Amino acid sequence: MGVTLFERTNSGTQPTIEGQEFLDAARRIVDDAEATVARLKARSRGESGRLTIGIHASLSAGNLRATLLDHRRRFPDVDTHLVDGSSNHLISDLAGSAIDVAVVAEPNPRWSDRSLSVWSERVVAALPENHPLTDRDVVHWGELRHEPLLMSQRGPGPEFLKLLISKLGSSDPCPLLRHDVGLDRLLSFAWAASLNSASEAKLPCG
Repeated sequence: MGVTLFERTNSGTQPTIEGQEFLDAARRIVDDAEATVARLKARSRGESGRLTIGIHASLSAGNLRATLLDHRRRFPDVDTHLVDGSSNHLISDLAGSAIDVAVVAEPNPRWSDRSLSVWSERVVAALPENHPLTDRDVVHWGELRHEPLLMSQRGPGPEFLKLLISKLGSSDPCPLLRHDVGLDRLLSFAWAASLNSASEAKLPCG
């Protein structure tokens, strides 16, 4: 290096002024390198970086909301980004690496080797305050057969329609009021269930 870094004396070896400056700079380099390695290892373990999650369910309550809150608490250095969409749209984004993980209501056979069933949730019926069924703790599927049902064309709406068809059968039609909004916003449209809308359609449940 062309400079003296250390001086040897009878009492030991001491760094020169230039040597001390060199040591300080070397320590910073080593510390930065160790910090970089630690960040990369944390990123590879999913403990930092950016995580894009595709969802099509409500975040107002339930296991999904609790899971996301717990993940945020355990991994505060992860920047979580949420993407809304239908099941097919999210699976397409997942295949194209636009998102990192998709949380959907129905398993996709093409992803059976790369998917995991994580929980089951009960179906909850949101009813107007003065509806006769509000006094019931449990509502059976057959009791909803002739009720006008608000359904979203987004999120879990298509999967719920499949479930509705399997539960009610094909003997009677189900009046559906379909809206192109998210599930959370759909709940505020409960007043529209009694209205005759241009979007109302009689769809066979089978």
